[in-house]
Amino acid sequence: MEIIIYNYSGFETEFEVAVLHKGKIDFAFYVTDIKTILSLDEDARGKVKIESITCITYNSKDEPKPYILNEELIWMLEKELPEYINWNEWVDHNSQKDDGYEERRLDQLD
Repeated sequence: MEIIIYNYSGFETEFEVAVLHKGKIDFAFYVTDIKTILSLDEDARGKVKIESITCITYNSKDEPKPYILNEELIWMLEKELPEYINWNEWVDHNSQKDDGYEERRLDQLD
């Protein structure tokens, strides 16, 4: 079993997940709310820890119904989500804001 994630870059709280089984999409579910902890390990590899997740799927009449993930799918998501995140953008977004000190200091030397 394999999963494919659509429309996720690390900032979204909603996205789609397709589950592949023997090369065919068995089903898809939609994450409607996710809270994660993103981090980089000592080797600068991205990690995702899911704190909470809410999902839905649709029945044959296209009506939404809650979908409860089992532990295996949560583990698979935590393993797969880091591949979809632009870690450079995440680091830039979470780094301290540049106050322009260095640029002002260099300007004063001119």
